[in-house]
Amino acid sequence: AGTAGDFRPVSRLRIIQSWFTDRFHIAGMANISRQFASPGTTATELLSSPDRLVVNYNQHQVEALFDVTRRLTVRGGHRYVWGNAVVRQPTLDFPGDQGAGSLKRNVALAGFRYRAGSRVTVSGDFEASPRNEVYFRTSLAEYQRGRARVSYQILPSLTWTSHYGVLNNQDSQPAVQYDFRSQEVGGSLAWTPNSGRRFSVLADYSYFGLRTSIPTVLPPFYQREVLRYVDHGHHGGAYADLNLSSHLRLNLGGSFSSSGGSRPVRFYQPQARVTAPVAPRLAFTGEWRWYGFTEPQFSFEHFRTHVVLAGFRVSLN
Repeated sequence: AGTAGDFRPVSRLRIIQSWFTDRFHIAGMANISRQFASPGTTATELLSSPDRLVVNYNQHQVEALFDVTRRLTVRGGHRYVWGNAVVRQPTLDFPGDQGAGSLKRNVALAGFRYRAGSRVTVSGDFEASPRNEVYFRTSLAEYQRGRARVSYQILPSLTWTSHYGVLNNQDSQPAVQYDFRSQEVGGSLAWTPNSGRRFSVLADYSYFGLRTSIPTVLPPFYQREVLRYVDHGHHGGAYADLNLSSHLRLNLGGSFSSSGGSRPVRFYQPQARVTAPVAPRLAFTGEWRWYGFTEPQFSFEHFRTHVVLAGFRVSLN
């Protein structure tokens, strides 16, 4: 459930507020089994069962957008997140016990949007949060996140968009000492001559890198070690939409992902789709996809498969 409001005290100032809540409760199959097996089980016993999962999440956000000039808009705001959760602890560690956690996070928000003429648009967003209460050791604790985006309309039918994002997260508590850093940079090109009536092409590419470290205890002798994970790689794809005639439409393309570091992964997915009408309100559609996934360090997880779909589409308009 949630609510939202939009206010304009003056013509150049806009205030947006939103509130969202999510309450997720599961009594668990153990309650159902216990109820059938023990007719005398009371409602209080069921509600206090250690197999219950209870998650309450709430978020309130307020932002102010101000038009400094006709081309420049800046914004600032605040987000407050709070909640709690109750879940059964692992049976081997705490038999029949419950684990409870709480979430409290204050986040400062900032951003801007600048329109340099009719062809170039530059925007940026930033948010930061101090150390607050979180559920997990690897949750966002004391973090800073930034994003920047530039869009350039080279021609009426050709648009280039580039982006950059960075995330820095730490939990400096002595019992945690978690560190996470990631960044991504990339761009996309959209070509839609004549508004895409005959064909259109979309291509995108991005490079990413991350590193993380966290102390842990390893069985069976419970020695303390620092686990480190490094990942870097490439994502990309290209898609073409072709109108071969008024009766035949063809989509071709595919995507790929290639990463290295602690756990290298390769993934490829080419695809093709065809649509052709067979009656005034009936069209045939067929699609082929190929999935290829490999992990050099874990060859037993490799898989390759073809997927073929065929069907008919009915238009009621």
